[in-house]
Amino acid sequence: MPTSPLKDHFDDVAENGEVSRMRQRGFRSQLKGYYQRHIQPGLRVVEIGCGPGDLLASLQPSRGLGIDLSPKMVETARALHPEGNLEFVEGDLLTMELEETFDVIVLDYLIGYLPDVHACLAKLRRLCHARTRIYIVSLNHVWSPMLKLGRWLRLTNPQPQSN
Repeated sequence: MPTSPLKDHFDDVAENGEVSRMRQRGFRSQLKGYYQRHIQPGLRVVEIGCGPGDLLASLQPSRGLGIDLSPKMVETARALHPEGNLEFVEGDLLTMELEETFDVIVLDYLIGYLPDVHACLAKLRRLCHARTRIYIVSLNHVWSPMLKLGRWLRLTNPQPQSN
């Protein structure tokens, strides 16, 4: 069965992205701080596009579910975060069937990779209860020239085309 270019990309990031993660640790730390100011510990949190699971773990959920398209990224997250309240699964938001609700849904830099943003957001509705909060962080294209420079200087990983 053929894999998708996006899945292949994030499998490669799981295997070879440690240097970039180290270089971006200040930026990632700022983002974690943003989320931690808005999301109190002890909530039920799902992060779609969870990567290595660092953000989800930092939120200290009572139940944390990390979903990622990349099986290698899921393996990495499981190895880095074996805590009993965290679960990491391979999946695609468009095709997954989840039967639970969460207090918080996090889409951290995921929206640009979604083939159909509206369909994905509609799928999220099943994961929500009346007080669920959805946090979406996305790339501001004003920063595109700086990101291009960062890739040229090998400070960031090459990224697939996003919408």
